[in-house]
Amino acid sequence: MGKGGKVLALIAILIGAGGLAFGFFAWNSVNKLQTELDNIESLNNVWYNKSIGVFTLTPAFTWLEIPNLIVKFTLESNASIYLSFTGRATVFSDLDYSRVLFSFKIDGEQITDPMAMVGTYEGGSTSVHFSVHLQHFIENMGAGSHNVTIFVIQWNTVLPPYLRENSIFVQSFAP
Repeated sequence: MGKGGKVLALIAILIGAGGLAFGFFAWNSVNKLQTELDNIESLNNVWYNKSIGVFTLTPAFTWLEIPNLIVKFTLESNASIYLSFTGRATVFSDLDYSRVLFSFKIDGEQITDPMAMVGTYEGGSTSVHFSVHLQHFIENMGAGSHNVTIFVIQWNTVLPPYLRENSIFVQSFAP
């Protein structure tokens, strides 16, 4: 092999060794990051559920649960709980007003504070699309099995509003 071939072979060996070293570094970093994420998940309990389908709010003036949107979780000991609901509401205005009211329902009991409300007044337009966000913090929830869902009521007897792309997020923290 000539002098040029030896130099080329040496460069190829160096590039190959550098590639192996970089590959090991990347693999080790990803593995370490995954271990750290696993540790975070074990420290912070998180539960989530979503309902992508359309839910028409009928009948009017009646509290309803959003179908297929429930989060069930178990606490090993007392914990603080953060709740978050997000969704989209389409409200149709008629001659008067149309509105939708949202609240959490925890273990079968409605939480009336906080609530979120969206709506239209005095027939401002044919339809209005709203983003809805509701959050709540419970400082000390008892150990055991729990469930969270959303309770909604609407005021419109002509064209009922509808909801879609709803989700609930629950996270527990040590008290």
